Amino acid sequence: MHLEAFAGHTLSLLGARFLELYYEQLRRDSAGITLVAARNNEIIGFAAGAMNPQGFYSRLLKRRWFAFMLAALPGALRHPKLIPRLLNTPTYPANLPAGEELANLSSIAVRPNVKGAGVGARLMREFLTQAKQRGATCVMWGTKKYDTVANRFYQKFGYSEVREFRDTRGEEILEYYLQV
Repeated sequence: MHLEAFAGHTLSLLGARFLELYYEQLRRDSAGITLVAARNNEIIGFAAGAMNPQGFYSRLLKRRWFAFMLAALPGALRHPKLIPRLLNTPTYPANLPAGEELANLSSIAVRPNVKGAGVGARLMREFLTQAKQRGATCVMWGTKKYDTVANRFYQKFGYSEVREFRDTRGEEILEYYLQV
């Protein structure tokens, strides 16, 4: 579903095997928050993220660095512009905010046939609830500056834009925070 929802985004370009490893780590790690919305035994949406993003990604790299690099290799060979980003991966956690009171919503998506039916809103509310139950006082999220649908969605929930930056691919990103 990630590939469908985020076609052309960095993680999607790295391929299905990379995504499987990533979401499996979120699911297994005690800091991970993973939610799935289903209807009639069909997955129609998901949300995923982690508490203390710096700690989560540091552990992920220490435990599974080699597996992730092997999984990313085919995507990097298909999309060579990703190689510099992959080479910078070991420094990625240091660039993230740290703290047990912070949660990062890394992905939220719904199938096109259910958009507008409130599935994304329910996933967002449940993610915020779970983050708060685990001690979060703030949830962060970043999205492309020109993705007006996503930006409106986060603003509707009260997220505030805290900064704008260019990611390693040069895309303009807006970073949002929400006090919970």
